[in-house]
Amino acid sequence: MNKTTKYILMLVLLVVIIFSIYKLLGFRESKGNDILVVGASLPFTGPTAQYGEYFKKGMDSVVGGNKKIKIIYEDSKGDAAGGVAAFQKLTTVDGVDILVSAISKATVPIIPLAQQSKTPIIISFVAAMNATSKNNDYAYRIFWTAEQFADFFVERIVDQKITHVALLQAKNEGAQSTADLIVPKLNSAGIKVTIETFQDTDTDFRTQLAKVKQANPQVIGIIAIPTSQWKGIMVQAKEAGINLPIYDVLGVLLNPGTPEALAGLAEKVYTMTTPFNTGEYATEFKNDYIKRNNREPAGFESFAIDIGLMLKNLADNNITTKEEVTKYLKSLNSFEGITSAYTVDDSHNFMPLPIRAQFINGKISKSEK
Repeated sequence: MNKTTKYILMLVLLVVIIFSIYKLLGFRESKGNDILVVGASLPFTGPTAQYGEYFKKGMDSVVGGNKKIKIIYEDSKGDAAGGVAAFQKLTTVDGVDILVSAISKATVPIIPLAQQSKTPIIISFVAAMNATSKNNDYAYRIFWTAEQFADFFVERIVDQKITHVALLQAKNEGAQSTADLIVPKLNSAGIKVTIETFQDTDTDFRTQLAKVKQANPQVIGIIAIPTSQWKGIMVQAKEAGINLPIYDVLGVLLNPGTPEALAGLAEKVYTMTTPFNTGEYATEFKNDYIKRNNREPAGFESFAIDIGLMLKNLADNNITTKEEVTKYLKSLNSFEGITSAYTVDDSHNFMPLPIRAQFINGKISKSEK
């Protein structure tokens, strides 16, 4: 073997060794042009699919066509198995720099996985108490927390001097977290609570409604998300002759499609909204959005727009690695979105201001109650 051949073999061996070390230490191949690769795990099928569609529209309206951002969408199906499968594909196959995930059932199971892999994740439509923590610098929430939902609902009940409340609660992370906070708060205010629960897959609520009717409360609070369940509860409540004020504890009527599905049953349901939707915040952005898209941002879509704006901020500042993204998100103590002025706490929750609202004459309007 001549010297030239030996030299070439040694050079090849050196390249192989360097490449092996490169892969072993977890370095990614160059993305080129400092592109921020975003993995979006959203429900595009299943009972919460409408959330995924509007969430995608909101994000795309801000970052669509941005050459510095690549978004890879995966269907979480709105459940734990789908969320984990989407997470594994986005992190191991696509090597994303940051994750975006919506809906508690699909999101809560992947938060420890994100922390373990040191992948920053922005979550929304997630109220569960255990979703974020001051000890986890990889999970950031842009949405109301269970504590906010609970305080908001209890404050409305106390203000009206109501003495007996019935709660219909779905058995899932977000609903359970909220109910666990509401019940003791109502009890400490001297308010009696009757609570009936049901599974996410249930379609028959007649037994729970019969018990509620027998308990004779003054109002009913519904702590559930899917439109199909809301419709089932409202239709069967009417059939049972229950004619009480209904409170939408989780603001579900803010989501497009739910009031339409309920039709006349949505009239006078007490819900919640945002300063953006009432025209009290980011009006210039809203007017510009309507001109560009020929429609208003729908309900919860403003949260997706805010996440899109945050992703744009990252890309504009050339923050395109997991480490840099995490450092940036951790440093934020304020954020200029469009939903409202956000309050940021030490558990990385970006919390918007809730507004009392009621569904009247086909639209969500501000309410005193």
